[in-house]
Amino acid sequence: MPKVWPKCFLPVGLLDPAAFAHNPEKLANEVYGGRMGNTLPNDGFTYRGRGLLQLTGKDSYREATTTLRAQNPAAPDFVALPDAVFGAQWCLAVAAAEWASKGCNAFADQDDIRKVTRAINGGLIGLSDRTEWLRLTKAVWS
Repeated sequence: MPKVWPKCFLPVGLLDPAAFAHNPEKLANEVYGGRMGNTLPNDGFTYRGRGLLQLTGKDSYREATTTLRAQNPAAPDFVALPDAVFGAQWCLAVAAAEWASKGCNAFADQDDIRKVTRAINGGLIGLSDRTEWLRLTKAVWS
């Protein structure tokens, strides 16, 4: 927890990770509550990261609904049905819509994994893992 949310958890932040261990609902409500459109008490957990690109926050679920319904009126309301973002019927469409809306093709064409990571993630947490997966993937495609 201190590695992913250093400003929240000890030793830098004020929160003790042990108080949140093995309690994903409490953790998600703490780290995602009150931001990204999450306004109700359990929104942090309800709109936690899901899907191929880890769609996070009620605003992102709302945006995915709007984007996909413009292309396919039968798309579900992901705010009302948040688990649908990782269901087989919609997970790829949700990820592709998010990728496109954040301009990731241009960053990928530049081979700039840092820009792709920032666009999707908002920061660089997990960059080393993504860099390694990209290296392995390029080795297969070469």
